[in-house]
Amino acid sequence: MKIKHVFLIIISAVLISYWIAFSAGTFFILALSFFTYFCMRNFLKKEDRKFVLTLFLLSLIFRLVLSTGYYLCAYSLRKGVDFFGDARGYSNNAAYISYVIRGNDLNSFPYTDNSGINSLADSYNYLLNRYKGALPPFSFRIDGLVYFIGFLYSIFDYSPLMVKWLNCLFFTLAGIILYFIAKQIFNSRTSRAGVIALLLWPSNFLWSISGLKESVTFLLLVCCIWSMLKFFNKRRFVFFLSFAASLTVIWFIRIHLAVSFMVTFIILSFFRLRNSQRLMTILFIFIMFLFFVSVFNLDIPQILSRIHKEFFANTIGTNRAILTIRGAQTYRIYPARFSEPSHVYDINCLEFLTSLFKGLFFFLTVPLPWMITKSKFFLIVFPQVMIWYLLLPFSILGGVVALRYRFREAIVVASQVFLITILFSLVEANVGTAFRHRDILMPFYIIFAMGGIFWVFGKKELGIRE
Repeated sequence: MKIKHVFLIIISAVLISYWIAFSAGTFFILALSFFTYFCMRNFLKKEDRKFVLTLFLLSLIFRLVLSTGYYLCAYSLRKGVDFFGDARGYSNNAAYISYVIRGNDLNSFPYTDNSGINSLADSYNYLLNRYKGALPPFSFRIDGLVYFIGFLYSIFDYSPLMVKWLNCLFFTLAGIILYFIAKQIFNSRTSRAGVIALLLWPSNFLWSISGLKESVTFLLLVCCIWSMLKFFNKRRFVFFLSFAASLTVIWFIRIHLAVSFMVTFIILSFFRLRNSQRLMTILFIFIMFLFFVSVFNLDIPQILSRIHKEFFANTIGTNRAILTIRGAQTYRIYPARFSEPSHVYDINCLEFLTSLFKGLFFFLTVPLPWMITKSKFFLIVFPQVMIWYLLLPFSILGGVVALRYRFREAIVVASQVFLITILFSLVEANVGTAFRHRDILMPFYIIFAMGGIFWVFGKKELGIRE
C-alpha cells in the first residue's frame, strides 16, 4: 500500500470520528467531498489531474481540521457558534426556518449555542413572535443562503459545524475553478502559483472556515465568470444555462452582484457574438423588456428620470447608514452635507468622481497604517495588508498585460472584477466590511498579480498562456 493511501485512510478516520462526535450533516459534507474528489479524478485531463487533486485534498483537509478547532474554540469560550456576529445570524435564523419546514412544535426549541446571551434562542423567539410560525420573507438578514442552510438543517438537524465544513468545500472548489479560469489567460505555471497563493492567503482561511457567506459568494463568482468565458468562446447553450443557473443563485444571496453580471454579459454580447447571435440577444432582451413593462405596468419616462437620483440615494444612503454604527471603524467618501438624513441626494459629476476615487482608495487599502491601533483584528491582519500593498501594482500590471496579449479572455474577467470593485467602493464605509468584501475579489487580484510578477521577473512570455 502506498504512503498516500495510508495518509488518506488516517485522515478519513479522523474526519469520520468528527462526524460521530457532531452530526450526520458533517458526514454528508465529508461524503460530498469524496464524491467530488473521485469525479475530478475521472474527468480531469492528465496534465492537470495530479496538481488539482493534490491541491484539493491538502486544502480541504487542512480547512476541515481548522474549522473544527475554530468551532470548538468559539463554543468553549461561550461566543456562540462563531466569533463573527453575522455568521451567528445566518445559522440562528436558519434554525427557525428548519423548524418551520419540518413542522416541529415551534414552542419547543431544545438547542443552545452556549453563548453568554444565548443568541440562538433569542433569534428563534424573535422570528417566532414576528412571523407566527410562517416562513419569513427575503430581507437583508434572511437571504437565499439562510434558506439553504435552513433546508440542510431540516434534513440533517441543527449543526453549525456543517455550515463551516460546507464553506471549506465551497472555497476549495472555487479555487480549483479559478485555476481553470486563469489557464484561459496565463500559462500553467502562473496559474498554479496564483491558486497556491490564493489558498494560502491568511484571511481566506478565516472566511473559509467560519460561517460567513464569503465562500459561497466566491464560488458563485467564479462559476459565473467561468460560464461566461466558456459561452463566449464555445458558443454552446449549455454554458449559457450554467451562467443563468449561477446568476439565479447569486441573485438570492447578493443581488447587486447579480445585476453587475447581467450588465457585463449584455455589454460583452454585443462585442463577442456574431451578427445573428447578437440579433437574437437583442430580440430576447427586447421581448423580456416588453414583458416586464406590460406585467408590472412600468412608467418608463418616470423610471428614467429617477435612475440618477435613486442610484445615489441607495449608494449614499448605505454609506451614511454605516457611518452611524456605534463602535465601528468607518470612513467617509461622500460630501459632508449628505450626513443629514433629510438631505436631497443631488451630486454633481466632479463630486461623484472625487467620491469614487476616494472610495477606490479606501476599498483597496484599508486598514491603513494609522488604523491598526483602533482594533486588534486590524493589528493581526496588518502584515497581510503590507503584502497586499506590494502585490497591488503587480495586479494592475498583470491585468494590463493580460488585456494586451489575451484580450478576448481577459476582458471577461477584468471587466467583471473592475465593475464589482467599483460597486463595493461606492457603498462601503466600514473598514472591517470593506476588508472582508475585498477578500471576495482578492483571488482575482492575486491571479493578475502573479501574471505581473512573472512578467517582470521572468521571461516576458512566461506569464502569458501559450
